[in-house]
Amino acid sequence: MNADSPKSFTSCRTFELWNFEGFHWQILFRSPARKERPFNIDIVFSGVSFIQVELAFKGLTIRRATEDERKSFTSTRRLFSSEILVQIESQRKCYYVVCGGFAVYENSLPLSESPLITFREEDQ
Repeated sequence: MNADSPKSFTSCRTFELWNFEGFHWQILFRSPARKERPFNIDIVFSGVSFIQVELAFKGLTIRRATEDERKSFTSTRRLFSSEILVQIESQRKCYYVVCGGFAVYENSLPLSESPLITFREEDQ
């Protein structure tokens, strides 16, 4: 997913931590559809190895960390070359996710459905 990750994403909508899939280390933040905006916006992080986030964000900007931010972060935690450091800024505060990649999707999935890969019995 790393190659397809956007460089940045900004939205004034509210996003909630909607789902976490531990078996595949995925996190979903969703801004659900409303009457005035008839589609969900899903932000999916995959290959997550570190999170420092709020449960909800009122407006956010997501971007890959700069090389200087990455160096500062690695002074306290190791990053593998395949991992990206993502910064989430919301209401003038910064949060971080270390992951293999992230993607942003607009969709009309029902609120009970998630785009995350889920563990099923037949996968055993």
